[in-house]
Amino acid sequence: MGLKSSAVTSEFGCTRQTVYRTVKRARELNHFGSRPRTGRPKKLNRQIKRCLLRLVRGFPNIYFRDLIEVSGANVCINTVRRALGPNLRRKWRRCKRIRLQEKDVKERLQIARNYRQKDQELVEVCACISLPYDDLH
Repeated sequence: MGLKSSAVTSEFGCTRQTVYRTVKRARELNHFGSRPRTGRPKKLNRQIKRCLLRLVRGFPNIYFRDLIEVSGANVCINTVRRALGPNLRRKWRRCKRIRLQEKDVKERLQIARNYRQKDQELVEVCACISLPYDDLH
């Protein structure tokens, strides 16, 4: 059949119990590879991920909730984000933004114009003040 366990232990530098365990596992599994690891099962299989990618490419402005509903996946938004990968996340930045009303847009524009005017005044004041080079260092 093969070598004795003592010969295998001396050749590989392991214990006899390790040899017995490996042989037993090989008989049970019909191969010498590792057993499948335990862990949380995947929420999205390859088919659903492909469906999500195709939907995103076809409808770049689709919202996450609509994407989940159309694909039939029963997952949260973050799972979809992770599945789509970093190259597709940027498409939804605008979907995260709060939509502004017309009055809010006008108010923000007025605030920005006021800041711009104050910045211009500050530049003019700073230009008037001249300090000798030695005072700065």
